[in-house]
Amino acid sequence: MKKIFTLLLSASVLVPSGVANAAIVTDTLEVNASNFFSFTSPDLIAPYDTVTFRFSITFDNSGDLEQTTDGLTVLSNTLPFGAAYAYSSDFDILSIGTNPGPSSCSATNVGGNFCFFLRGVSANNPSLDLFTYSDGFELFDSVTVSVTRLAAVPEPATWAFMIFGFGAIGGAMRRQRKANVKVSYS
Repeated sequence: MKKIFTLLLSASVLVPSGVANAAIVTDTLEVNASNFFSFTSPDLIAPYDTVTFRFSITFDNSGDLEQTTDGLTVLSNTLPFGAAYAYSSDFDILSIGTNPGPSSCSATNVGGNFCFFLRGVSANNPSLDLFTYSDGFELFDSVTVSVTRLAAVPEPATWAFMIFGFGAIGGAMRRQRKANVKVSYS
């Protein structure tokens, strides 16, 4: 039994973890931006002073992605605009907005639109660089930005390996032979 347990333990160490070699990124994030201002009209009050954008995303980070909505689920958005995303694998930048590109975003003052950049999404340490939106007449940039990861849930394969490991350890402990101790009185 010790040999089987040792073999199982050795095999589990040799199996590569999915996170280090993963080409699929799955995350649920909340982006908050506030204190918006206009460069061209500093006295103009922004229609939305606080913006919250919650979303789930799944994408392949092995190469650049042009504008798409595949794998993007918008959970909530303060702004009344649709969203798409693009990804730059060279810089690990995810751009989300109404018209994103792999390393650019266009928010113009023609029609309502928005755009923001997230760096380090594949490396599990996303940071928000910029959040800008337009109400159709003026561009507004945020002073305060933050990104928060929501509800990290382990993948099914992780649960399976963990349950299998506990079962293997429990089975090995249960089947362990007890040493016979004989007591003799002389």
